Amino acid sequence: MLMMKRQTGLSLIELMIGITIGLIIIAGVTSVYVATIGSSSDALAAARLNQELRAAMQVMTRDIRRAGFWGGAEPGDIDNPFTRDDTNLTVDGSSCILYTYDANNSGDIDYDNPGQWFGFTLTDDGAIGTLQGIAAGGTRTTADCSVWIFQRVTDPDFVTVTNLVFETDNYQCQNTTEATRNDCYNATPGDTSDDPVTDDYIVEGRQIDITIEAELANDPTVSASLATSVKVRNNRLYQQP
Repeated sequence: MLMMKRQTGLSLIELMIGITIGLIIIAGVTSVYVATIGSSSDALAAARLNQELRAAMQVMTRDIRRAGFWGGAEPGDIDNPFTRDDTNLTVDGSSCILYTYDANNSGDIDYDNPGQWFGFTLTDDGAIGTLQGIAAGGTRTTADCSVWIFQRVTDPDFVTVTNLVFETDNYQCQNTTEATRNDCYNATPGDTSDDPVTDDYIVEGRQIDITIEAELANDPTVSASLATSVKVRNNRLYQQP
């Protein structure tokens, strides 16, 4: 009668092979898990960075759109105190924009009221700052960002803004006095044939193109950029000097 040999255990070689296969499986599962966690973390960080940039951009575009608003405006009025040379929207060094508007609907600009002066800039510590007031000893002007104090809109401990650009290349200008003189900026160097002349009435449509580039403060490899354009609602009307 044939007797079957009873299995009494695993040999050392079988045990080693089983352990090796198990370790390979565990290593593969761990690798996939770590890669998934890392990918999810990067995606979350990138989403937070983009959200921060969108929020900052929205704050800027909503306010810049109001530049030049005048509560006392009448149709065709060219005496808007918020679009004069010393109060008009100005880009200083491409990374700072300054402007005024009639925030309290008083009908005239109050040079001693910082609440009618506005702007944004790239601060030295890599944040977007919004205008808060004038520095000690400074003189209010929309042509010089250095005399103003700015408060951070973004947190430099979370996001480092590496570049902030305001561009006015897409301004449009119309000469309402003489249609043949409509090149208000002399786009062709040396050609002055269609430049406005003294006393011509000019309508200036202002569009600001904004670009933000930023990275996470604790991980510069996670970066993002955002660009948009904002059309200022209030055209500037003036008479050519």
